Amino acid sequence: MTKQHQSWFAIVVNFFSHIKIMIWPIILGLFNIKNDGVIFLPLIVLGIFVVFIGSAWIQWLFFTFEFDDNELSVKQGIFNKKQVHVPFERIQTISRTMPFYYQPFQSVRLQIDTSGQGKPEVVFDALSLTQADIIEQKRRSAQNKKTSVEEIRPKQSISELRYHVTNRDLMLYAVTSLSGLGGFLALFTLWTQIDDILPKHLKATFTDFVNHQSMIVLSSLIVIGLFIGIVVGFFRIYNQYFDFKVLHEENHLVISRGLLARKSVQLKFSRIQAVQLRQTLLRRMVKLMSANVLLSASRDEDDKKTVLIPVVSSQKATTTLQKVLGVDDFDIKQWQPSAIKTAAWYQVRFSLLRLATMIVVLSGIVMILATKILGLA
Repeated sequence: MTKQHQSWFAIVVNFFSHIKIMIWPIILGLFNIKNDGVIFLPLIVLGIFVVFIGSAWIQWLFFTFEFDDNELSVKQGIFNKKQVHVPFERIQTISRTMPFYYQPFQSVRLQIDTSGQGKPEVVFDALSLTQADIIEQKRRSAQNKKTSVEEIRPKQSISELRYHVTNRDLMLYAVTSLSGLGGFLALFTLWTQIDDILPKHLKATFTDFVNHQSMIVLSSLIVIGLFIGIVVGFFRIYNQYFDFKVLHEENHLVISRGLLARKSVQLKFSRIQAVQLRQTLLRRMVKLMSANVLLSASRDEDDKKTVLIPVVSSQKATTTLQKVLGVDDFDIKQWQPSAIKTAAWYQVRFSLLRLATMIVVLSGIVMILATKILGLA
């Protein structure tokens, strides 16, 4: 076995990872530099750059791996050394991600999971496509009792496409997601959290701007913000599930998706325990639903779910699942519209009761506090 390094592009990836972690402390520190310290600003920026690029290079240098026909061995760390041995036959899932900025450098981010618990034992920040292909071929060879990589190549060419999302359904699915509203609320919450640590002159400038605007202008800004949030949410869903494909390859499902960041997951059939169908109230109006598969041996509920079909019409759900899973006895006839309406009514009634309870409790607290304040006055 020969020791190998990741692609040199991993240095760039690690460099920007360090900046991402420290971006807010750096920005707040630069904003709070006094006038006397401005002359040292170029030196400070240069020092931060040198430290981060040096740390990224050291991280790349001390991350090595090697493999034979049976296992993959990874070593990393300087003072806190870590060594992982991964037998190819025990690999449960391989996830390959290729963002658009990886593509010119022919590199991918690769995650290898052997436990099936959603927490990968090995994460490669940037492998070359050749390295990633060899690792995946070694895994296929070991799990199919083969002795050479060449023997699996004919089987790769007969991978069967079982599902491919249409552009029309994906756009309709993205429109009905309304995830941008959640993003707008998240940004508002984030602003309230960081308001106390912002420099005083920035807070004063923002407050002065708000105080000098009319209600019509402020309302227009809120509407524009909501519209931008909806557009961003639409693009996020469209980008995430663009060109979504499901292929059968021997004893694995190969799921690939993504526009700007192409992601591929190789999933063993033996890990699939159940199928979960999801349909929001808004998507129910356009008769669309999605299907997730629940995986075995996952501790975290979020890690157990893998999107199998992002969007499919309600009428075609059964036949599509039968085709994707390769089974003939899968049926969802027991999911009747009457049961859906009853469940929806129960959910709405529970939400209204919970909201009414919160209003009553908060009103009581406000009345008690008001009584005390007025009594003291």
